[in-house]
Amino acid sequence: PEALLWIATDTVSPPSLDLRAFAQAPREWSGYANRLSEDHDGWPLIDLAARLCRKLPAPHAAAVARSPAQLPFPAPSIGEVVRGRRSAQRMDGVSRLSYEKFCATLAATLPGAAPLMPAFPFPTRVTLLLFVHRVDGVEPGLYLLSRAQELTERLRAVMSPAFDWTRLDMGGLEIYRLRAGSCEIEATKFSCLQPIAGKGCFAVAMIADFDRALAEQGGFGYRLLHWEAGLIGQVLYLFAGAAGRAGTGIGCFFDDEVHALLGLAPGQTQFQDVYHFTVGASVEDARLLSLPAYPDERRQTP
Repeated sequence: PEALLWIATDTVSPPSLDLRAFAQAPREWSGYANRLSEDHDGWPLIDLAARLCRKLPAPHAAAVARSPAQLPFPAPSIGEVVRGRRSAQRMDGVSRLSYEKFCATLAATLPGAAPLMPAFPFPTRVTLLLFVHRVDGVEPGLYLLSRAQELTERLRAVMSPAFDWTRLDMGGLEIYRLRAGSCEIEATKFSCLQPIAGKGCFAVAMIADFDRALAEQGGFGYRLLHWEAGLIGQVLYLFAGAAGRAGTGIGCFFDDEVHALLGLAPGQTQFQDVYHFTVGASVEDARLLSLPAYPDERRQTP
């Protein structure tokens, strides 16, 4: 197994497991998968990538120091937030996000920040490039959230010298303003011309310490970078919901254009854009059918 999760509603500690014995235990499969189509299109490159990214045997990762989540605003229950988690198709381009909610959301993406980031027990290798559009008390512009100081310093050394790098005092976060001014057009352009990246409150491009991750972990480092980016995306989904907004992960983006924006050398692989995200006020797209996530008639009760 690549991951084992212990989920409990009490204070009982997780059991001690010998993962090597677990991996060698016989499997018993039951049931049948639904057939989704009449034929099958193979994707051999995907299968090859999966094989190349497998994790080799290694010692267990060390436990991560947890930092408590800070919510300086009333939030709904975690159950309500999780069950209401949906990807927005459109953003209204008008609604704003409060300064407090913006800072709390970004703080929840930091290494070890509860409730989600302690699930990633590996070194921090992702930095957040922020396209701020409509956040109270924050000037529109291009910003960078540092999640590891050493990583930020190395990234800064290879980025364009034209950026301001003005450090802002924002709730204890290490945030730098790279450039002031509207960046809605750029955010939209870089996310495959999708308006949701420019019409929200802010958008994110996740910049990975790419070569370093692969040097440390081999092909498995590629998977780790996407695990880290994906977990950050889940944080943004849930905290956007808690703040009364919505989020959308954006898997289609023009990474080379983002690299050019940052002033990274063409063809370099030291740092790579690996994932995009947007947070804002969603608007239902009438062209798409939307159904309740958990309708009452589909719930099972004891």
